[in-house]
Amino acid sequence: MEKIFLAVGCPAEFQARIAVYYLKEDTGIWGQTIKEDFMKPVRRRNAEGVSILYEKDWDDLKEMLEYEYFPDHVKSKKLANLGDLKQIDDMSVKDFYTKFVELGRFAKELVPTERTKAARFEDKLSWKIKGRFAGETFTTLKEIYARVVNIERSNQKMEAEMGIVAVGNNKRKELQGSQSDTPAKRGNFSHNNNSNLRNKS
Repeated sequence: MEKIFLAVGCPAEFQARIAVYYLKEDTGIWGQTIKEDFMKPVRRRNAEGVSILYEKDWDDLKEMLEYEYFPDHVKSKKLANLGDLKQIDDMSVKDFYTKFVELGRFAKELVPTERTKAARFEDKLSWKIKGRFAGETFTTLKEIYARVVNIERSNQKMEAEMGIVAVGNNKRKELQGSQSDTPAKRGNFSHNNNSNLRNKS
């Protein structure tokens, strides 16, 4: 929704109303139940302490959605999952990044700033990748993600080339082995023939 608001230049005073209209499935049913009360202005005190009529906005709706669909026990689970998350050998950097971002949205206590996101992301990477940029410092998650994607590509290219070299070496060994077997086979063949001739005579 925020991407849509930004793209179309939606004024702040209309954002909550539009968002309620776009709620779907379970949230759509929930939206219909709260819509009437949500749209009613409420009295709040401003910074000067004066009571004024206040219309709920997009931030209020986000807070209500979070309270309804991401209660404390769900947040605790997300927090624990982010704490346990590590990049295993068969997990791509892209998949790890996607999972990290998904959990990080609901575990802001662990990653409150871009610098802490970058540090935790680095800490949870596999050593095959992390070992390639030891000593470098990153200030944002996007910065380290771009770096490790390039490292992953480099690793894959190197592994592919090493595989080609290994296959080539094996082929050479096979060829050398077959060539060294040929004289012995020929010798055995001629020896057997001579023996057979002697026996016949």
